[in-house]
Amino acid sequence: MPVSPSLADAIASTPPAELASEIVSIKQMVCELVEHARGKAKPLLTVEEVAAEVGRAPYTVRTWINNGRLSATRVHGTGPRGRLLVRREDLEELLADG
Repeated sequence: MPVSPSLADAIASTPPAELASEIVSIKQMVCELVEHARGKAKPLLTVEEVAAEVGRAPYTVRTWINNGRLSATRVHGTGPRGRLLVRREDLEELLADG
């Protein structure tokens, strides 16, 4: 993305120590935004959402649930048997364990 001439001039005329301070400040803001976004993540995921996050087929996720590798709760919902929901913490634990 090209930098506008006025921005380039402003950067060029700013002392290096001040630029370093600004970069640190921007980095802190980005880290705060990332942490905030993680806090907004859904606590419960459907089988399809889990599959999309891990890059596997929903069938594979259901196999993990049936084999006890991943915990899930069945709730009333779409389909004759309801819907399976997986806690995000359980998914992260499975991924951490490999």
